[in-house]
Amino acid sequence: MSIEFKLSNETLAEYARSSDALEALRLTVGNGQSRLALEVLLEIIDQLCAKVSELELNINKLLLTNAVGKEASVKKQQNVQTTENQEADSKPKV
Repeated sequence: MSIEFKLSNETLAEYARSSDALEALRLTVGNGQSRLALEVLLEIIDQLCAKVSELELNINKLLLTNAVGKEASVKKQQNVQTTENQEADSKPKV
């Protein structure tokens, strides 16, 4: 899976002649532009944090869905067991 990081800062994108943040980072580091490189790095970190946050939300949704599904399954099994017990109790004993 490849993740693309795009520059949102137009000045950095113009300097790098690319909106690709990783390419801009290579260029700024190669040219000794440490302040610009740090700005690019901050953009990359911000985007990584956003992606991690999105993944966390998706994982939580999935866990909640699975928990609700398991709870429903357990309740259904309990209802089946209760029904079977009631039917067994209502049968005349010989």
